[in-house]
Amino acid sequence: MAIGYSLDLHNYIGTARKQQRLHFLKNYWMERVRELSKIRLYTSMDPRWGCAIGNVGIEGKASEKFAGALFTDWKIHVTTIVWEQVDGIRITPNVYTTTDELDKLVKAIREIAA
Repeated sequence: MAIGYSLDLHNYIGTARKQQRLHFLKNYWMERVRELSKIRLYTSMDPRWGCAIGNVGIEGKASEKFAGALFTDWKIHVTTIVWEQVDGIRITPNVYTTTDELDKLVKAIREIAA
């Protein structure tokens, strides 16, 4: 039953608008942390190469410690990605994620990366 409601919402929003919103949300937080000296963005901001998911790491800090600080101190849940040259956390907003929530994420990343 829930899947029907989800499909109805998706159809109401439309694929193109959903994609635009998700890309906007990803770029919103990435633009606000990319200038920090220790920040490493593993995800392109170019809409041709992704949509909602962003991956970020902090130079000199293991992703497990980064994720732990986000959860313990900020109650932000993320997933760690450690693979080949990537040691970061995956940020996955949804269409209903607010910019206020992303501002909290940005503040947390800035504090942890300081």
